[in-house]
Amino acid sequence: MFDIIIRGGDVVDGTNRKKFRGDVGVKKGKITKVGDLSNDTAQTIVEAKGSVVAPGFIDIHDHSDGYWTLFNYPKLPSLVRQGVTTVIGGGSGTSLAPLATPETILAIRRWTNVEEITINWLTVAELLTEIEKLKLSVNFGTLVGHITLKRGLIKDQVRDFTEEEFRVAESMLERAMQEGAFGLSAGLSYSHAKFAKTEEISRLAKVAGRHNGILTIALRSEGDDFTSSVQEAIAICREAGISTEITQFKVKGKKNWDLFKPALKEIDQAAEEKLNINFDLYPYSTTGTVLYTYLPDWVSRGGRSKMLERLKNPNIRPKVVEEMKDDDHDYSNLTIAMSSNLAYVGKKIPQIGEEEGIGSEEAVLNTLIASDGKAICFDPSISEENVKLGLVDPLGMVATDGSGYDDDYAQSGNLVHPRCFGTFPRFLGRYVRDEKLLSLEEAVYKIAGMPARKLGLLDRGFVKEGLQADLVVFNPKYVRDLATFQNPYRYPEGISDVIVNGVPVVRRENLTGERPGAVLRKGK
Repeated sequence: MFDIIIRGGDVVDGTNRKKFRGDVGVKKGKITKVGDLSNDTAQTIVEAKGSVVAPGFIDIHDHSDGYWTLFNYPKLPSLVRQGVTTVIGGGSGTSLAPLATPETILAIRRWTNVEEITINWLTVAELLTEIEKLKLSVNFGTLVGHITLKRGLIKDQVRDFTEEEFRVAESMLERAMQEGAFGLSAGLSYSHAKFAKTEEISRLAKVAGRHNGILTIALRSEGDDFTSSVQEAIAICREAGISTEITQFKVKGKKNWDLFKPALKEIDQAAEEKLNINFDLYPYSTTGTVLYTYLPDWVSRGGRSKMLERLKNPNIRPKVVEEMKDDDHDYSNLTIAMSSNLAYVGKKIPQIGEEEGIGSEEAVLNTLIASDGKAICFDPSISEENVKLGLVDPLGMVATDGSGYDDDYAQSGNLVHPRCFGTFPRFLGRYVRDEKLLSLEEAVYKIAGMPARKLGLLDRGFVKEGLQADLVVFNPKYVRDLATFQNPYRYPEGISDVIVNGVPVVRRENLTGERPGAVLRKGK
């Protein structure tokens, strides 16, 4: 007798091979049989006729840790309702561990209010132990953030490591890898990493590579210097000899859209030269971006307090505005999504400027000052055609670049990016079923098998006997996202059942309340 039998579905097993009709039997948390189970019984029968049975989706670039929703909403309903069964945190250069001192947690303050949180860990091992106590609904693994390492050692200074500091950072990373981290992440567009040398990232990446870890890179520029930033990522991959993932892969601004296709070809060429390089993206043409990244690089140098001092300084402010005008960014549809000052949320930058009698550039500065430097905006600055090119490229994976929320978060007054509720059903519904950009088998490989192989996960990511039972049942005819930028707190349709480690967390499109997620440790 099985614990669960998923009966009569089309199995898309995550390997990219053609789907087949079959039953899936689950017992003691594992997939124990795939085939004809018509004569078998189980405590729970999931009728899947007309539906697809797939491996649970792996969100390889997720910020539920940095946004602290991992702790506030351990059931992570906006993710599990999408079919997500595993998330990887610690991305974009910022992780919750290892911390040189407790104050290092300030690295996440661009995303969350650190004044309201408490921590009782320093090492990756201690962090993972604490997360185990949370009992999540999904599996969780972490990368080590370059910014977290560096900020822990040099605080808000902007300089290179000394050789002694570098050795300490390498030692911390070495220990973190031994404790189960999946690799190193670099967020080169953020204030504490903008001025980090390529050699610094490469040297640290070699440490992660020695443990078969990966390197994820958020590009140094998604604008004018996009091409050189992609070339930098490829160079680091080559020099460090490490499996590399370019995360949140996109180019912003209409004047830069033509840079995307040639850059994609460079990545494809690098892979043909046997470099282990991939990228991930989300299926939206509107970004969710930290507002201060629209400032000239030098303004945020030294951290948030220095940035705010400069923005308030009447002698410096005109120079900032002038440089922003020279950058010629289109602010017309830039909308404030999240801010510590709710009066700005939902307003477009030109509207704020009109209300305050100033131009758009100054409106950005005033919004940052009023938000104490903590503001996130929606920016429809990506080419839809480029999104499609990324989705169909053989090296591309799909990830949320978002976080897990409960729909109750709507009461906060802030707007989250709809990718937090809709990434995977949007990909499967709009781009796979409706626009037919990829086959269903290719699509499931991009969101399950491919990220599992990238991470080196040996026990999940596929519908295969002997693996952990992380499974999703969805109707390919009806799966779709409902979350919008105006109302992002809407769960998708068409994903009926989600199973994590053999336990249903979604049943008939309803949360069960179960929290069977495991903490994943690389190589363990």
